[in-house]
Amino acid sequence: MTPTIPGLEPWSVFHAAHAALPAEEFLRRVRTPHLVVWTPLGQETPVEHFGTVHLAPMPWARRGGVPQAVARVEKRQDSNAFGQMVTLGRASNNDVVLPHGAVSKFHAYLRRLEGRWLLSDAGSRNGTTVNGVAIAHDRPVAVASGDRIVLGGAVVLDLVEPEALRRLLLETSACSA
Repeated sequence: MTPTIPGLEPWSVFHAAHAALPAEEFLRRVRTPHLVVWTPLGQETPVEHFGTVHLAPMPWARRGGVPQAVARVEKRQDSNAFGQMVTLGRASNNDVVLPHGAVSKFHAYLRRLEGRWLLSDAGSRNGTTVNGVAIAHDRPVAVASGDRIVLGGAVVLDLVEPEALRRLLLETSACSA
């Protein structure tokens, strides 16, 4: 995982910068929800296409693996013209760039409405699921901290609020100690 992917911070870098912080300091520095990326990017598992989405098997279980990266759920300066959306996709002008062949150039987007996050599939080729349920193109679904988002049947993300992100950070610190 390279630190030069726009919108992504390698988990090891995030961990090194935040793991030793007291809770109050962590929550002062980390104020926005994040997407935790569990899939190694750039090491793609081929996905076969037969008119429906084929879910590629994941080589690790959620609690058995280590996060690969994190991304703030916020607009990147000068990323794209979609001012009210946090875009996810393979193209470099997305707010969160996910370089994986199963992810469309502009795959999905998040937006905040009336205090909650909504996720929409942007007409991606390989689809989007939330907690294992496929979402229809441009039919937003509410997502909350702890929800599992899978893009293209291959890229696994968890949406987490700052408190949950800190708990995950502490869990992974304990596992590596």
